[in-house]
Amino acid sequence: MRQSIARTIGTEMTRLKRRDCERGASIVSFVVLAPAFVLMILVLAQVMIAGHVRHVASLAAATGVAEAATWDGSAASGHQRADAQLAGASGWVLSPIVSSSRNATTATVTVEADAFRILPFGDWHIEVQRTAPVEVINP
Repeated sequence: MRQSIARTIGTEMTRLKRRDCERGASIVSFVVLAPAFVLMILVLAQVMIAGHVRHVASLAAATGVAEAATWDGSAASGHQRADAQLAGASGWVLSPIVSSSRNATTATVTVEADAFRILPFGDWHIEVQRTAPVEVINP
């Protein structure tokens, strides 16, 4: 009986010593892992914002080229349509630039924009170009 009590006390003392030795380890782990976790979340948010800006620019370019490619359309009308589409865009799209051209066979609209930056690094410039054949009416 004495031996089992001594063994139990000895085991308990060893466990307490081990616990004292690891005291504060969770704080150190938190201090090391928390900034990495926050950075990972910010990078994910920045990529999502860039994807949103790419979709908005793609929609504006597609709308503009659809207008410019009509049989009575022009490069100017495609430019205006893309600008109108970007005017209603969210605040994530910064400094959009629209350029358009049209010749006898094709119409092209290019939209360039910068994505809102929440991180101080990285190039978040977006450029989307859409081209479509011009409608021709054959009598």
